[in-house]
Amino acid sequence: MKSKQFTLSLFIVLFLYASFLMPTTRLLWDALDQEVFRFLNTYFLKYGLLQYFWALVNHKYMDFVEDGIFLLFFILSIQKTAPHLRSQKTVHYIFSIVLGACIIFFINKLFFRSYAIFPRESPSLTLTPCIRITEILPWQLLKDSTTVSFPGDHATLLLIFGLLYSAFATKKLSLAAWGYVIFRILPRLIVGAHWFSDIAVGSFSIALFFTSLFLYTPLGVRIMDWMEKILFKREGVINFETENTLS
Repeated sequence: MKSKQFTLSLFIVLFLYASFLMPTTRLLWDALDQEVFRFLNTYFLKYGLLQYFWALVNHKYMDFVEDGIFLLFFILSIQKTAPHLRSQKTVHYIFSIVLGACIIFFINKLFFRSYAIFPRESPSLTLTPCIRITEILPWQLLKDSTTVSFPGDHATLLLIFGLLYSAFATKKLSLAAWGYVIFRILPRLIVGAHWFSDIAVGSFSIALFFTSLFLYTPLGVRIMDWMEKILFKREGVINFETENTLS
């Protein structure tokens, strides 16, 4: 068990939520939220071509493209792994997909949405003036608002992908993955579907806590070792450090 890494991750999560809940520091978050939104919304949606681009990137059909890009990253990482370790790497990414889906459903949608832990509307419904992409382009399946914006589901999934991929892939692929994560998070912020703190506090804290729980405690190793035995009929305990050295 990597107790230092897990403790540090837990401290970061507690610090973020404490700063978000304390009245004094919450004012700082609120001010930052407004400044980030006004800058992104004004700068990136100023011209027609930019509006079309960010509307296209923010379209719900792009989620299918995103799934394909995730798969491409996984395949590239598996190809760069030593042949005798590819079954372990495959299990890592199957585990990542299952973990991401479970967190989005049970934590984001059931827990946060059902109990409305931090109920607030998105900036596009709160601040004026605001460039509403749905009022400019009559496209269906565009999202630029929500009545329950905390935390961001899409950003949570992307951050889980980035954190887990960094643990399993090479440095170059990890950097490329994080570049993609940041690029895909931006559209929701630009069009006003989420506040910056929805992602920096809500999504990041959820992603960091659960990925740390499975990466830095025996829980994740046991689950992935069991998955490898079931899927590939192989024995042996997964070792993250040895595998990453060979990747």
